[in-house]
Amino acid sequence: MIKGVFLGFMLLCFAFANEAQIPQKIILNANVTALHTSKDKLYIGLDDGRLEIYEQNGTKVQSFALPKTKNYYDANAAARILSIDEFEGKILMLWQGDFGTKNLSIIQNNSLITHKLEYEGAKEIFLTKDHFILLALTSAEIKLLDFDLKELKGFKFSHSSLGDVAINEARDQIVAGFESGEIKLFDVGKWQLLKNYESHKDSIYSVDFKSKNILSCSTDRKVVFIDENGASKALEQDFLIYACALDEKARIAFSDTLKATLFLYDRDFKLLELFENLEFSVEGIEFLSSKILIWGYNNKINLYDIKEK
Repeated sequence: MIKGVFLGFMLLCFAFANEAQIPQKIILNANVTALHTSKDKLYIGLDDGRLEIYEQNGTKVQSFALPKTKNYYDANAAARILSIDEFEGKILMLWQGDFGTKNLSIIQNNSLITHKLEYEGAKEIFLTKDHFILLALTSAEIKLLDFDLKELKGFKFSHSSLGDVAINEARDQIVAGFESGEIKLFDVGKWQLLKNYESHKDSIYSVDFKSKNILSCSTDRKVVFIDENGASKALEQDFLIYACALDEKARIAFSDTLKATLFLYDRDFKLLELFENLEFSVEGIEFLSSKILIWGYNNKINLYDIKEK
């Protein structure tokens, strides 16, 4: 009798263990420092100073190597890629140059051109709808540049340092999250601040902006969803939330580093799915149609299938 109960218990445990999804993996030759997704490709920045371009099925299609850099310890150091963007055939890379300076590389028609930036606080880079360069600085400023890096416009949001920035699908608006816990909506075309949301009590780690919906996560252990009408709702956790993402269906994903779990919710914070036993600390999350992609500072990118309900 006892043996039968034990066997039943083991079979039950095995069945639940099998429910844990085994992800598709992209294994790289170096650690990931930045990642950008488009409709059909992944643009991956590695800590050996290379940009690698993959199809979403995991097939590598192209690679670009950046020049070596100098620091106080190494005269032949690999460039560290900080931010990547791609729009209509143009690719931008923001990377750390000699002794902490910042460089901007532009790739078009398989040609790579690099410029030294005068903005040492450069944090993130985007291409706008009108094919200008939008540069976000840690000092809570944005700059609009042409492709000769001439500054066309500038805007200062706050005295609070910048946490994260996301651009919408139309590439004419951005949302920015700050150390103060505020989220600001900015119209790039009109070059004016549209709205300010006091959504968090502390530093914002990550923001996303899809289908006029905004998502943010913070050190205050909250995930905040702001809908297209400006109404907000929050989900509070018992851990710091470093990475979150939103898709065009307003599905919400965020990670729990302590529990090694990725959560998937709908816009009303109804739990849809769990992805457990994550292998690394998640630094970025992306939705890819019917998959969720996660990456951290290691040589793996994991992709999980989403169960459509």
